Amino acid sequence: MTKVQNPITGRSKGQAGGMVFTTLFGANIIKAKPYSYRDANTLVQRANRNLHVSLVRAAASMKTISRYLFLQQPASMSAYSKTVQQLQALYNRSTGSPVFDPDTKEIGSGNVELELSVASYVPGTGVFEVTIVNSSDLNLPDGATSSHDLLIFDSTTNEIERVTGVLTHATGVFTATSLKQAPVDDSCWWINYSNSKSGADLVKNVKRATILQD
Repeated sequence: MTKVQNPITGRSKGQAGGMVFTTLFGANIIKAKPYSYRDANTLVQRANRNLHVSLVRAAASMKTISRYLFLQQPASMSAYSKTVQQLQALYNRSTGSPVFDPDTKEIGSGNVELELSVASYVPGTGVFEVTIVNSSDLNLPDGATSSHDLLIFDSTTNEIERVTGVLTHATGVFTATSLKQAPVDDSCWWINYSNSKSGADLVKNVKRATILQD
């Protein structure tokens, strides 16, 4: 059954013949309904489906903060959906089965790049230590230190851990501790920097993925 508010300008939902009526971000959408579908169910397809399910769960674990990861909200999708898309981009599918390849990928978006001179991670303790070269240009909040989020993606479990780290303003050293202690070879991380000021002083950085170890 199809329910139509107005056949010209109104909103419709349901099905009619081979068409499906729905809405997406306020826009009226008409989709063609496939008459049949034959699933090949190959090993590559199964690997991609399993990965997609895991990444959706990872994005869901950050759903309450996903809007805050973007300086400007995505125009064509929700912040949660954009996060799922960005997590999908961590994997290279051009050669068949997905391969973890997070170099230069982003989570969220912003307007300040962080130049890192030293980045270290100790698996035994889970301690991250990063030296930020241009920390003096970040319009840091008042005080000797400030707290910022660190997002750690573990590709062995497809989970994201969110921990709070401390940036020491005088040295530009950011330190945080992972409770899960993800494997070094299969992880990447982002610093989610934003200061406590508002208006013209608000600064949020591009979350640039950094591989812990090649």
